[in-house]
Amino acid sequence: MENIDIQSVIDAISENKNIDKKRVEDALRLAFIRTAREVLGKDKRFSIELSGKTPTVYEVLTIVGNDTKRLQDGEIRLQDAIDKFAVEDIEEGDEYQISHDLNNYGRYALENLYANIERTLEETKGYSLYFEFKNRIGEKIKGKVSDIDENGNTIIDIDNLDVRVLLKKKDRIKGERFRVGDIVASVIKYVTIDSDNKLTVDVSRTHPKFLHSLFKVAVPEIADGVVTIEGISRIPGDRSKVAVRSSNPRVDAISTIIGTKGVRINSVSRELNGEIIDVINYSQIKEVYIKNSLSPAQIQNVKIGETEDIDGNKVEVAYVSIDRSERGKAIGKNGANLRLAKMLTGIEIRVLTSDTREGQIINESVDKKKSVDDLLGSLFK
Repeated sequence: MENIDIQSVIDAISENKNIDKKRVEDALRLAFIRTAREVLGKDKRFSIELSGKTPTVYEVLTIVGNDTKRLQDGEIRLQDAIDKFAVEDIEEGDEYQISHDLNNYGRYALENLYANIERTLEETKGYSLYFEFKNRIGEKIKGKVSDIDENGNTIIDIDNLDVRVLLKKKDRIKGERFRVGDIVASVIKYVTIDSDNKLTVDVSRTHPKFLHSLFKVAVPEIADGVVTIEGISRIPGDRSKVAVRSSNPRVDAISTIIGTKGVRINSVSRELNGEIIDVINYSQIKEVYIKNSLSPAQIQNVKIGETEDIDGNKVEVAYVSIDRSERGKAIGKNGANLRLAKMLTGIEIRVLTSDTREGQIINESVDKKKSVDDLLGSLFK
C-alpha cells in the first residue's frame, strides 16, 4: 500500500458514500481485521491503528506463565516472548503487539483487503440506511416511479439512493394506476434488509399515517402543535374519519383542518383519489367521542356497557340510541360510517333505533360482515 493520509481517505469515503465518518473508520478497521485473519490466521487477535499515514495491523498476544503446558490461540509464554522479541520489561498477563505489513504478504493479501473494504463499506452503508429509514417510519416521502413489476407493485426511486422503495398493490388506494415517471407520495410502513445488505423500504398510501402526514403539510397549525390529530380511521379511497382538537381556545380545530372554502381538506382528498374525509372533535369523554364519531347522525343517548369477549378479545361495548330516521346516517352506505366509528374509538358500537310512532326500540347493531371489519382493521396493525 502507498503511504497515504488515512484521515483523508476516511473523509473522502464519508463524503462520496454519505456515511458518517465514525462508521467509515469502524468499517475500515473491520476490513483490515478480516483480511489479517484470512492471511495470518482466523483464530488470532488483531488490533488496527488508523492514525498517521499508513494503517498498521497488530497481532495481539497475551503473555502467560512459563509453566503453561497448553497454549490457547493468542498466547505466548513469558520466556518465549523475551527471547523472540528481545524485550525484558514485560510480565505475565501483559499483552504484546506484533506489527504486520500486509504488503509483505503478496498480491493475495492486498486483493483481499480491497475486497473486504468494499464489502464492509457496503454493509455499513446498508445498515446506516436501514437505521435512517427505520427511524423515519410513519414519515411521508416522495419519489419517482421507476418500474412496475409483474405483480403490479410499484418501484419508486428516492433521491438517487441505492434503496428499493416498494409500493405494493395492496398498499395503493382503490382505483389508482401509476406510470413510470409519475411522482408518488407515500408513508414509510416498514424497512427490511436482506443477507446481501440490500435494503427494501415498504411504503403505503392506505395507512392512516399517510393521511396524517398529508394534513401535517396542508395545515401549518398541526406542524406548530396548535391543532392535533388524535385519531384516524380509514376505508382507503372511500371514506375516513379524523378526530382533532385544539390547544388554543381561540382556534377551532375543525375549521382549521377544513380551511377557507374547504381548500385544505380538498387538497388532501385529491391526493387520496377523492376519499371523503369527515372531521370531528375529539373528546376524552367516551360518550361524547362516540356521539361525535357517528356524525352526521343525531344521537339521542350513549350508554357504555360491560366489556365483552369478542373473538377472544376483551372489547368495550357502547349502546347508542337514535331515532329511526337517523338510522341511515348512523350506519352509512354499506355500513361504512359505523365501521369507521368503531375503528376510530376502539369501541364496539351497537346502534338501537327507536320508532317514535310505535315506541319500539329495535337493535340495529348487527355483527354482520365481521370478517370485513377484521379485514379493514388489519390495515392498521
